Formats: sequence, structure tokens, C-alpha cells
Amino acid sequence: MKLIDALSLKVKLYILFALIISGVLLASIIGYFNMHKMKNNLDALYFGSYVPVSELSQIQNFFNKDISLAFYQLKYGQANPSISAAKIDLSRHKVVSLWSSYKSHFKREYELSYLEYADEQMLASLGYLKRLSAAISQSKQNQISQLSTKSLLKKINNMNNILDTILQYEKDIARYERKMSIQIYKNTLYTLLSVLIFVITSAIIIMVPIFKSIQNNEHNLIHATTKLQVANKKLETASITDALTGLFNRRYFNLVYNRELTRCIREKKPLCFMMLDIDYFKGYNDHYGHLQGDTSLKAVAQTMKSTLKRPGDYLFRLGGEEFGVFIANITEDKAYHMAEQLRQNILALEIKHKGNKVSQYLSVSIGLVNLSPNHATESESILQKADENLYIAKDEGRNRVVSSDMQKKQKHVNNISA
Repeated sequence: MKLIDALSLKVKLYILFALIISGVLLASIIGYFNMHKMKNNLDALYFGSYVPVSELSQIQNFFNKDISLAFYQLKYGQANPSISAAKIDLSRHKVVSLWSSYKSHFKREYELSYLEYADEQMLASLGYLKRLSAAISQSKQNQISQLSTKSLLKKINNMNNILDTILQYEKDIARYERKMSIQIYKNTLYTLLSVLIFVITSAIIIMVPIFKSIQNNEHNLIHATTKLQVANKKLETASITDALTGLFNRRYFNLVYNRELTRCIREKKPLCFMMLDIDYFKGYNDHYGHLQGDTSLKAVAQTMKSTLKRPGDYLFRLGGEEFGVFIANITEDKAYHMAEQLRQNILALEIKHKGNKVSQYLSVSIGLVNLSPNHATESESILQKADENLYIAKDEGRNRVVSSDMQKKQKHVNNISA
């Protein structure tokens, strides 16, 4: 036990894995060789017994049914000579094919002598049938009744006796092969069962101390695990996503804003921050209802996601119908272009808004601020400037983007008519 405790968890699992794999491989090897042996027996049973028995039975049916029936129908005037001769000849050809197939199968040394005798009798019978077919074809109707039934029955009975002997032998061989297959199956089953019992027993013997050792290691992690669970619960409680729109919420904005601003200062990268507000949204809710208002907020949020999708774009719902976007490492012109594209895409949704005084559709006003921050930059001043630009956009007619650079003190306003 002390030795096992000294081993690492990885080594313990490797030992257990190696034991299981060894047991499975051993069982597979034993099963493979035994199943291969059983397959050979089944092949012998099928190809050495079932197929020959089937062929011999078909030959008997041709003699006892097809040929006899054709002869008796002819003799008693139920068929004309040409049809009966054709049936007898067809059956003879099928018998020749089946008998040739039967002879081609594997035969043991002690079977050959009787097979030679049976082959001579078969050839004699087939020769008789060939002559009988020719005689029927050449006979006139008044000569048909003179054909010897006794000769035909004698030939058929003789072949039946020979075929019965061969059939009985093939059936005896089949029973023997089946007995051997069952014996191999039982031996394989018992062997595999023994191997499995051995593997399971060995695994249990080794697993008990290994799992006890693992359990001891787990106790040492309980305190750390408890702390991690508490932290996870806190993280779950302080969700970072707005439930309605799927954008980041205000709580996450407060975290990301200061972090990203600090990063831009450290890496000396420009940034932009834009504030969006849906025009006359209170009137929209009053006219269409809050459910439709929620649907429109979702549509605006989805448009923001599809328009602003760079890895460094952070989209927030700041509250109500107000949204914020933080974009790092971007020039003023590109930021303005993205804001204008966003405004146009939202307008292109063509969401009816009867209370909108600047358009028949839902629209947004955007206040945008650009800067290259430094250690003297105050975070609140950026938000304040973006809010001022948003106010200017509303004051100058809404449905527009107002952009300015904090360092250059320049303002960029798009010309959108009311």
C-alpha cells in the first residue's frame, strides 16, 4: 500500500490500463484461434454437408417428380411427345450439372470407391434418359403406350437407393461436424469466461489499493475544491451577459472599460468609445408595447454583433435603450465608418416606428469619441465626451453620428436630413 501511495496518479492509472489491455488482448487471442477453428468446422458443415445434401435432394426430386411426371403425362395422353421429351431432357441436363457440382466437393479417401460406383450408375441412368428422350421425340402417338414404365421405374429406384445411401452418409457427417462445432463453442466459451474471471479478479485486487490511494489524494484537495466552488458561484452570480440582448452587461462594462483603457495606455494604441441611443424609444414602447420593444432591442443588439465583429470589439447594453461600444487599436476614420455603418444597418432593419420624428423606421443616434490615451487620461472624461457627442447628435436632429477626437478637439458630423 505504501508503495502504491508513493506512485503518482498517472502511473497508477497506467498500471490499471495496462492490466485491462493485457486481459482484453489475451481474451481476444484465445477467442480468435478458437473462433477460427469453429469457422472451419462451420465451413465443413455447410460446404461439406449442407450443400451436397441439398444437391443430392434436388437430383432425387428431378428423378422422382419432374422426369416421372413428364413420362406419365405422356403415357396417359396428357402431354404431347415433343413437350415431354423436352422436359425429360431439361431435367437430365440439370441432374448432370448438380451431379458434377457434387463430385467437385472435397471427398475423403474412403469415399472415393463408392463415389466411383455411384458415378457409373448415374452415367448409366443419364444415358438411359437421353435415349428415352430421343425415342419419345421420334415415336408416334400410337407407339407411346408401348414405352416401358418398368424400365424407367427400375432406373429411378436404383438411383434412389444409391442417392439415399449417399444422403445418409452426408447427414451422418453433418451431425458429427455439428457436434464438433458445439464442442469447440463450449470450450471457447469456458476459456473466455475463465480469462475474464481472471482479469476481473486481478483488476479488483490491484484496483482496491489504487482507488484507496486516489481517495486519500482527493481528501487533500477538498479544501481547494471548496474554495473553487465558492469562486465559481460568485462568478455565476455576477453574470457578465445581459439576459435580453445577449450583449455584455453594465457590470462587465465597468470591469472591461478600465482594463482595456489601461492596456491601450500601456501598448500606446488608440481607442474609440461610442454610445448609442434608440431615437424616441419611450414613444415606441408606449405605442407598440414593451414586448415589441424588447424584440426591437434584440434586433438592434443582433445588428451590432453582425456589424462590429472584430475580436477587440466589446458591445454592451448600458441600460434601457442605451448601448456602448469599446474598440481598441482603431483610427478615427475607421471608427467613424464603423459607427456610420452600424447606424445604416439598424435603419435598414425597417422596424416601423410611428413615433420617430426623423424617420418612419427605428433609428439610432451615436456619440463617438476617439483618442490615443496616456497616463494623464481620465476614464470619466472619455465617457463624458461620448455622452456629450450623443447629446449633440440628438440636439441636431437624431439619426446621425457625431464623432470627435479628444486630442484634436475636432468634431465630425454626418449630414443626415431629418
